[in-house]
Amino acid sequence: NNTYSVTSNANIRKAISLAVDRETLVKSAYQGRANCATSVFNPATPTGKATAIFSKTANTAAAKQAIAQSGYDQSQLKISILTNENTNRVATAQLVKQQLEAVGFEVTVNIQSNESYQAMVSNLSFDIYIGETKIPNDMSLNSFFASGGATSYGISLDNSAAASAYNGYLYNNAEIGNFMLEFSEEMPFVPLVYRQGMICYSKSIQGDIQGSYENYFANIEDWHY
Repeated sequence: NNTYSVTSNANIRKAISLAVDRETLVKSAYQGRANCATSVFNPATPTGKATAIFSKTANTAAAKQAIAQSGYDQSQLKISILTNENTNRVATAQLVKQQLEAVGFEVTVNIQSNESYQAMVSNLSFDIYIGETKIPNDMSLNSFFASGGATSYGISLDNSAAASAYNGYLYNNAEIGNFMLEFSEEMPFVPLVYRQGMICYSKSIQGDIQGSYENYFANIEDWHY
């Protein structure tokens, strides 16, 4: 949340990103079915590889330095992590809690029903929330940086240099490197992982199964038992 509490400080948000061990999240919370978010963009794509700015592993020394630069003292480093009851998200929240505590934060995990979780996110009643969204094939980040975007909660769009730089990049007024620089300085949200999808079907179904996450039932007319 960029709007209030300790997470309104950009250095604190940078410290959170630096303290998170994305590799551990992939291996433990997602059982290896994800990629570390080393970029805002999917790291499996050329854009993601070219704009990698996050480490897969935690950098506790740099995280502590960012905390020192924030001006907050130890007694102020209290953070709550909001999540719904989704198994992967709860596991992620618990791991992030441990990782943040390792650099000096006092952390609680707030697990809510999905209805309550959505209401609290909408009302900005969180320091950090564990969220998930599907990035479209063109890797548009409008859900974060457009007014009313589905994942723009907690981002101060009117005061966001990252949002402004992203719009500049979209309309060819700025390079992607400028956006990445502003993003890394402001850290409006912390990318954690890109999940990998999996399609399961019965062994009794025969044929050349060509389904994808975009169309699960592609060529269904060719399936048979």
